[in-house]
Amino acid sequence: MSETQQQALFNQGLQCSDDGTEYGDLLHLIMRMAIVISISHVLHLFLQRLGQPSAIAQILAGIIVGPSVLGHIPQWRNKVFDPEKSHLMGAGMMIGRMVLMFLIGIEMDVEYLWRTADRAMVVAAGGCVSSIVLAVVLTSFLHTNLNSSGNSILFGCTIALLFANTATPVVIRIAADLKLAHSEVGRLAISSALVNDMACLFVLSLASFTASEATHKLALHHKLAGTAVMICMLATVIGVVRLFVTNMNKRFLRRRHVGNWHAVSILAVVLGVSSMTEMMGYNNMMACFILGLFFPREGGAARTMVDWLTYPVNNFILPIYFAYAGFHTNLLALADAKLATAVAAIVILSTVAKVAGTVMVTGLLDIPTHEGLVLGFLLNVKGHVQLIILNVARKIGMWNYTAYTALLVTVVLNTLLAGPVAAAIVSFRRRAMTYRAMGLQHHQLKTELRMLTCIHGPREMPTMLSLIEMSSGTAFGSSITAFMMHLVELTQRVTTTMLYHEEDDSSESNEDDWEYGGDDSRRIHHATDAFWRETGLKVRLVTTVSGFTSMHEDVCNAAEDMRAAIIVMPFHKHQRIDGKMQAGRKGIQGLNVKVLRHSPCTVGILVDRGSRRSQSSKQCCNKVVVLFFVGGDDREALAFGGRLATHPCISLTVVRFLLTSMKTKKTEDAEITKESSSSSPGNQDEVQMVISEQDFRRDEDETFLQKFQERFVEPGVATYMEKYVEDGAQMVAELSSMVGSYSLFIVGKGREGPSPLTVGMSDWAECPELGVIGDLLASSDFMLDGSVLVLQQRDHTKNDDLVDEFM
Repeated sequence: MSETQQQALFNQGLQCSDDGTEYGDLLHLIMRMAIVISISHVLHLFLQRLGQPSAIAQILAGIIVGPSVLGHIPQWRNKVFDPEKSHLMGAGMMIGRMVLMFLIGIEMDVEYLWRTADRAMVVAAGGCVSSIVLAVVLTSFLHTNLNSSGNSILFGCTIALLFANTATPVVIRIAADLKLAHSEVGRLAISSALVNDMACLFVLSLASFTASEATHKLALHHKLAGTAVMICMLATVIGVVRLFVTNMNKRFLRRRHVGNWHAVSILAVVLGVSSMTEMMGYNNMMACFILGLFFPREGGAARTMVDWLTYPVNNFILPIYFAYAGFHTNLLALADAKLATAVAAIVILSTVAKVAGTVMVTGLLDIPTHEGLVLGFLLNVKGHVQLIILNVARKIGMWNYTAYTALLVTVVLNTLLAGPVAAAIVSFRRRAMTYRAMGLQHHQLKTELRMLTCIHGPREMPTMLSLIEMSSGTAFGSSITAFMMHLVELTQRVTTTMLYHEEDDSSESNEDDWEYGGDDSRRIHHATDAFWRETGLKVRLVTTVSGFTSMHEDVCNAAEDMRAAIIVMPFHKHQRIDGKMQAGRKGIQGLNVKVLRHSPCTVGILVDRGSRRSQSSKQCCNKVVVLFFVGGDDREALAFGGRLATHPCISLTVVRFLLTSMKTKKTEDAEITKESSSSSPGNQDEVQMVISEQDFRRDEDETFLQKFQERFVEPGVATYMEKYVEDGAQMVAELSSMVGSYSLFIVGKGREGPSPLTVGMSDWAECPELGVIGDLLASSDFMLDGSVLVLQQRDHTKNDDLVDEFM
């Protein structure tokens, strides 16, 4: 492809004729997109076996259909990918870029972005500073070897911008393909990429503004006025859109989606404002992202936009977005040895600089080296902004076509290198390290708690949402990220009515459908919206549709992808008005058993025996009790109770049950210890007794209880008491005396073998998945008016081939 033909890719505008050829152009564009997407899918079938993200296959597809490979075939170049019609793909790419950045803004976790803004800015700055330093060093070398005819200072600034910038859409796609989107390193990479991208776009706008107005002072005033107008327009549109969307959500309050025309009007406003921004001479990416970032998250409007845009963005816009960069790349330009040397130097040194700077600052933030390497390579990917920079610089005469081609090749090679290397590091860590799901007892209070709650319908919503709100905690700066998975059984009826969300919003709902399917999704979304407005806590909803035989795989895989610390499953029975327990749908009990067996983290089964109120715990004081006996499951229960104790409206009581004989033994041991401390060191028997007592003190239960008392009991956050009982009957009597005193009972499943307090009780247990004590509290014979949460610590003998951070 000649230089003149390459110039046509950018210099031609949209043209429409009166003879109907625009329809042929549209078909031509659709054919191009189909070819690129088909080739990328075929490549991905092979590359995904090597652990490569889909973005790599899509970039390679663009290279194949471009001038590097198929572009040399005359029939292909003239009939299929005619350069004279390539402006259509550029126009479609601009629209797709608007939609993509708007969707990224809507889906951005604003709370996490603000919470980690300082870390994200430090990480982004580390890579940017090292890249700028490298650009300053290489400016003279590149200016000579690329035969640039432009100003060397402006040339150096442009190279620095190319080296420093990170393509946020590419980072998001690669992180999602590598299952890093919900991990700490993945979310930090996305936040850092956003900070970097927005900063570079601002600098790009400023540089373009300065370069175009340097000779005319009067035009500078006009440009400043235009900038002020654009900012005021964007702020006004944000305010109007928020008001419009808020009223729209109120109108469609009990519907999952808003009306189609309302959604079309929102999208039209976004595209209109973005187009006006582009016509005023500014890049529209920042405007689209800001509109999405300030878009109201609660209500049906946000759900509608996400549901509408996710499929076309993932399956059409992103593949064309990545292929667009490869399509303009001519690898044959590397046949020139001098040019190839310059390209190799740029790719290697820019990658080293970005990774080194990122690893250096991540070390200061106490981030592990392997995570710093992943961050460095992810932040080195390039995208559409680099194409804009290269094209603008070329138009103002900064470099010729040869330099443009060489730098374009470096942009693509940087991305092609970053994806596989990041994938290799992640894959190596997964193979080299054993997964150790950090139990709740090792979970720091200031560490974010990632909770996955599961429901089968609206019935479980009030109790699950109440548990999420109680787990949020505030006293010690704790935070929570809550996911809720709607488990839909795949039956013939569900297949026809719920597989693709729900019934039409205009249809009337049958009241009987509340229990047995119907449009549960709409009610669930309405409940989470109300919960968000009341508490300020966002619950991320996920739906899975499968049979009960394989549903546990969906739950466990979701927990791994979300890096959940705890899964909460609903009990298969619900309480009737008369207080008796009634079994629900068949298969739920088996599902709970399978999740307990295969879960990668702590599992809780929530038995709803409390009131049907959905009142927030901020409006009333909830009394919670933790029943502690012995073992790891009970330690998990105690750890979870400690997190609940940090909530200002939670009153926590810990009750430890011990045999009466233990009280006598403790007294005797204390006397022996006192005597041994005052006796001569020559008494070997007494020294042996002291060592035995110290070993007993170092027992895991005692040590954990001691730390719990120091952290929660002594400051007055929680209450601790010990109850000594003779046998199981007396223990049951003590439990019966607690009825009516607490709204939530937390107990471990207890898998450490039969205890003297529970001897014989397991023989008549109806639900062994709850353990002996949990089964007792959940039975119909035990007239309890408080909910029960039974916790099981993850079995560390299973699933040892996984990695904590990269799941």
